[in-house]
Amino acid sequence: MKNIHKISICAALCSLGLVAHAQTIIDPLNGTGGITYTNYLTLDQSQAGAVGGVADGVSFTQSGSGLQDNYTGSTAHAEQAMSLAPGTSFGTTFAVGDTLSVASTVASSGVLEDFGLAITAGPATVASAGNSWDSRATFDFMTISIRPSTANNPVASIKVTTSVSGSVVANGPIGGGYTANPSVASITGLYIDWLSTTGAGENFAYGYLTAGSIENQVGTITYAPGSTIGNDIGFYGDLRATGTSIGNFQNLSITAVPEPSTLAMCGVGFVGLLLALRRKQYIS
Repeated sequence: MKNIHKISICAALCSLGLVAHAQTIIDPLNGTGGITYTNYLTLDQSQAGAVGGVADGVSFTQSGSGLQDNYTGSTAHAEQAMSLAPGTSFGTTFAVGDTLSVASTVASSGVLEDFGLAITAGPATVASAGNSWDSRATFDFMTISIRPSTANNPVASIKVTTSVSGSVVANGPIGGGYTANPSVASITGLYIDWLSTTGAGENFAYGYLTAGSIENQVGTITYAPGSTIGNDIGFYGDLRATGTSIGNFQNLSITAVPEPSTLAMCGVGFVGLLLALRRKQYIS
């Protein structure tokens, strides 16, 4: 019984170490998180005063239902914006080995919308007003979004847009070169994994979540060495219908993967304990 008790204690201590790496909600996105986000219009294709004296644009609001993106203007103009906060604004820092995720509630719709999770290399650059001004090539960023438009796709799609060292690539919707095409009902969230920092640069994986927080990887990307990608985190919206988003985001979270040293320490502890017990039994 003493031996079993010792093993139980060792297992409990290891469990405590792993609990320290549990998911942390860094902003519930219901207006109570106390985080200040800044809105950056990064693609501006409207004419100032085009609609009732009000320029087109995308903005973000929080309520008890979660985060929504909103659009003011005509459906003829593509407007893209990011709502970002410095990583230092949150109680837990997004870093190598972490997963940044957000829960989503989005319904299938005929409205053309991309609503997503974003990371950037510091504050975004704002596009100049109107006439197709585009600032997306002026800073590193990555967005992974849900595109639930039935007009664009019969089921939900995932769209990824990146800017790496001045090169903007919009990949998607999913199904156009990707390996899966999830239904809107199956998507429970989005995630970005910060895999590593190597000599080649900053390495990320990204995808969507399904029930049970199962990660479904869509792709990977590497940013050049020295990029400060990940310094700001937040959200992305491309909405072209006047009114409020058809979906909500809740619980922006960071999950830290157990460090190899933590796992190794547990393994060494178990092996040492088992060897000691076997030695004691042999002497007895």
